[in-house]
Amino acid sequence: MHLEDFLKMHRTQSLAFYAAAATIMVVVGRSATAGAQSGALIRLQQSTPGVAQAGHANLSGTIQAGSFVGSGTNLIGVNAELLDGMDASDFLQDGPNPIILSSATAAGTIQAENTANGGVAIKGTVGTSIGGQSPTGVYGLNTSERGEGLLGVSNHPTGVVYGGRFQTNSPNGIGVYARGDAASGQPIGGYFVSNSPNGTAIYGLASGEEGQASAYFQSYTGIGVTGDSLHGVGVHGESGGTGVRGMSGGSSSSSYGVYGRATHTTAVVEGVYGTSSSSAGIGVKGEVSTSSGANYGGYFKSVSTSGIGAYGEALAGSGGTAGGYFMSMSPAGVGAYGVANGTGTNIGLWGITNAASGWGVYSDGRLGATIKLFCIDHPQDPLNKFLQHYCSEGPEPLNVYTGNVTTDDKGEAWVSLPTYFESINKDFRYTLTVVDDTDSEEFAFAKVARKIREGKFKIRTSVPNIEVTWRVEGVRNDAWVQKHGAPVEVEKPEQYKGKYRHPELYGAPPEMGVHFKKIK
Repeated sequence: MHLEDFLKMHRTQSLAFYAAAATIMVVVGRSATAGAQSGALIRLQQSTPGVAQAGHANLSGTIQAGSFVGSGTNLIGVNAELLDGMDASDFLQDGPNPIILSSATAAGTIQAENTANGGVAIKGTVGTSIGGQSPTGVYGLNTSERGEGLLGVSNHPTGVVYGGRFQTNSPNGIGVYARGDAASGQPIGGYFVSNSPNGTAIYGLASGEEGQASAYFQSYTGIGVTGDSLHGVGVHGESGGTGVRGMSGGSSSSSYGVYGRATHTTAVVEGVYGTSSSSAGIGVKGEVSTSSGANYGGYFKSVSTSGIGAYGEALAGSGGTAGGYFMSMSPAGVGAYGVANGTGTNIGLWGITNAASGWGVYSDGRLGATIKLFCIDHPQDPLNKFLQHYCSEGPEPLNVYTGNVTTDDKGEAWVSLPTYFESINKDFRYTLTVVDDTDSEEFAFAKVARKIREGKFKIRTSVPNIEVTWRVEGVRNDAWVQKHGAPVEVEKPEQYKGKYRHPELYGAPPEMGVHFKKIK
């Protein structure tokens, strides 16, 4: 029987493959038509692309082919395990035999390995957004209690390799977008871990123009970035450019722009650590841009019984360094504000120097105090008592010079003063006291025989060889006082009027204090 007669007998119900030297044919039924080719045959042709034909093939067996080429939009009902181990080039859009996955809903895992020296293993392509939906190039879903929806691993032990790489070429795009959508609990939008002792969990690099952000995190009601360190640094931001920021945090609600936490209870760890390698750089900068309200450029707090709210160090062995630098540009502002709200012998502001020529506290300008005193360990009971001595006050800025002198056989003595005395003093005042350790009945008198000229003055006593204690006071007249003066009774600045230095002494509430500031 001829082949044509055989096919005519079985064309409505049979499926067969027949191979010949020139043509391979598939018998599929009467529905196959294509231009000049019509009838029951779909012809598998040797040349590419061949003549297009329309029809359907429903097979329960196996098709083996070098490649599949078509314009269909879906690969449906695929057993995902059958895709394991396929060559990476099969998934490359520009590979020799590409498979383009635009939708994959099959259960299981689609895994493709790429062992070549470049390229990607899977590439998904979608068109434009339709109906307000956000299309997805590659979609990984995991419904298990644990595991990963999408896992990328790079096993090469050297070189700059990536477990996963994300990129956007849009001027407003996002390279990596992570979300935690659970309505309860504490979901995390992105979780990054580095197991290397010198590794970095997240590394952000902004290599473009000024104003770029190396990493951007946002929270609408919570925390934009949480850095949690068990042994090292919770969050590390680094900028290698000019005018760019290693880390920038912002909050549009009553939460935190940047929140750093180090949970180790004994090791020296940092919640937030900022460094700058520039000769004029800033390691950490805090700024509040609004011009009203009780806000803070930086807020530091310690709840430990021996803790420090803010600690600043300048470790250079030379130069004019500063452990902390504070400035206020307001005419009613305070450069550094120290408060001790507790009871007992507490300290609002403490300054220490270990150098004999240094200052624990130095004021370049007026120094005001409710009362001035020195406080030292009591010399007779230094472990249990303080000794306090108070400064003399007066309506004038006085310099005081004292000493002892003994008159000669003529009852005369000259007292020499420092060479700078007349340069910084005016309105000289003299006090003389005769000292007679013999307790004789004879009284001696002392007087100033010549006023201060050329840095000295003369004393004369009524009896020769008499000891005299002298005291000279001068009103300060140096360049600083000449410029700024020394006013005594002054009007309070407008912002202080109606307020007290110490409202509690007048039965007024603390809010009426001139420097009252509510601290969080």
